[in-house]
Amino acid sequence: MKILIFSGTTEGRRLSEMLSEDGTEHFVCVASEYGCEVMSTKSCAAIRVGKMNANEMEDYLKTEQFGKGDVIVDATHPYADKVSANIKNVASKYGCILYRVLRKSEDDGCHEAYASMPVFARKINESSGNILLTTGTNTLDEYCDIVGADTLARTYVRVLPATESVDICHKLGIKSSHIIAMQGPFSKAMNKAVMEEYSIRHMLTKDSGDNGGFAEKIDAAEELGVTVHLLMRPTQEDGIGIEEVYEKITGHRYEPKLTIILAGAGMGSEDLMTREVSDAIRRADAVFASKRIFDGINAKRKYKMYDAQSIAHVLENSGDIRKALVMFSGDTGFYSGAGPVRDELCKLFPNADIRVLPGISSVSYLAAALGESYDRSVITSIHGRNTEADIKRLVSDICHNRKTFALMSGDADVRTVCSALADVNPNVTVCIGQNLSYEDEKITVLACSDAVKYRSEGIITVLFINGSKDPECISR
Repeated sequence: MKILIFSGTTEGRRLSEMLSEDGTEHFVCVASEYGCEVMSTKSCAAIRVGKMNANEMEDYLKTEQFGKGDVIVDATHPYADKVSANIKNVASKYGCILYRVLRKSEDDGCHEAYASMPVFARKINESSGNILLTTGTNTLDEYCDIVGADTLARTYVRVLPATESVDICHKLGIKSSHIIAMQGPFSKAMNKAVMEEYSIRHMLTKDSGDNGGFAEKIDAAEELGVTVHLLMRPTQEDGIGIEEVYEKITGHRYEPKLTIILAGAGMGSEDLMTREVSDAIRRADAVFASKRIFDGINAKRKYKMYDAQSIAHVLENSGDIRKALVMFSGDTGFYSGAGPVRDELCKLFPNADIRVLPGISSVSYLAAALGESYDRSVITSIHGRNTEADIKRLVSDICHNRKTFALMSGDADVRTVCSALADVNPNVTVCIGQNLSYEDEKITVLACSDAVKYRSEGIITVLFINGSKDPECISR
C-alpha cells in the first residue's frame, strides 16, 4: 500500500513524522521549498516540492504508480478549497482511499466575519489605523487590487519566511518595512509584540484552528483592543484528526514517543542562537531553562527550571508534553550542565529520544570579538571550582601556554589569578569578556598588573595571552 500526504499544515508534517517514527515509507507533496525545509530531518518520506494543478496531480500519481487501495491524505489548509477539490477528484479517478485531515473550528462567532477577501478589502478601506494581515499570500492580490493607496500604506503583512512569499509582497507593492516574515504558530506574547511594534488597530485572520495559533492571535488582539476581522472558511467540510488517520493507515493506535532536546542557547542574545535551536524552541511543547535564559524565550509553555528531577516531575504529570526542550547557556559541550542532565534523563526516560544541540560558546564569541583564534590554546574553567589548587593549575597553564581561555565565577577570580600571575609571570595580557552578547557587554584588555585591581559585576570569560600585547579598553 502506497501512502501520499498532501501537506500544507502542521498536521500534515506531524502525520509524516508519526509514520516516520514507525519507519513507514510514504510520499509527501508540499507547495514550497520552505514547506520542505520544515519537514523532519528523520523523515521516511519522498518529498515533492511545488504547487500542482489537477492535471499535474494526475501525472504525479501515474508516475508513482498509485492505484486502487492506496491511500491519499489531504492535509492541506482548511482554506485551500480548490486544492482539496482537485485532490478529491484525482483520488476518486485512481481508486485511492482518501482521508481528509481537518482542524476543528475555533471561531466563537463573536468577530466580524467576511465571506471573501474582496468583501473585507472594501470594508477596511473605510477604517482608520494600521492593519495586520495574517492570512498569507494566496489572496493578497485581491486585497491589493481593491484597497486604496492610503489603506495599503497602513497595511502590514505577516507571511512565511520564504523567498517566494516575500517576492509576492514586493510585486504587489508592499514595502519591505511592512513585511513581517516569520514562521508560526506564534505565542500570545509574540502576537502582542508584533501588534504593539507596528501600532496595529485591525487584524485579519483565518479560522486556522488550535494548531494554527488562532486562540493566541485572538487573545493578544483583545488584550490590546485590536479589532479582529475573520475570513470565513470557504466550505464546511467533514474530516478526521491525524491520530485517527494514522490508526486507519497502520492498523494500530499511535503511542507518542517522548522527545527531549538539550540545547545550547549561545551567549544569551536571540540573534546568536543557531537556527536549529530556534526551530526547536518553536516546535517544542514546553521549554525548560534557567532564569537568565527564561525571560528571553518565546515559547508555547516554559518552565523556570533545568535540573533533571524537576523536569521529570513536569513531564510525568503533564500528560501532553511530547517534545521537551531544555536550554543551557553557551555551548552544551563546553563546561555545561547538559551532560549530567542528559545522563540522568536517560535513566529516568529510557525509551525517550534524547538529543543534544550545540550552541555558541563564550570562548568562540570572545575570540571573534578580539580577532584572536583559539587553536593551540588551553581552554579551561574555574567557574564554581576556584580552590587554591584550581587557581595554581590555571596559573601554570597560563605560564606554559601562549593563550589560555578560562571561565570565571566573577571578578574576584580575575583579581586572584592575576595576583598570582604577577609574582611569577607579569608579562601577560588579560582580555576580559563580561556579559557577552548582552546590551551591557564589555570587553576589556589590560596588563596583568592592572587586572589585579579589576572590579566589575557580570558573567566573565577571560583570555590570557602569555606575551606582549598593547592593552586597550573596548566597551560595547
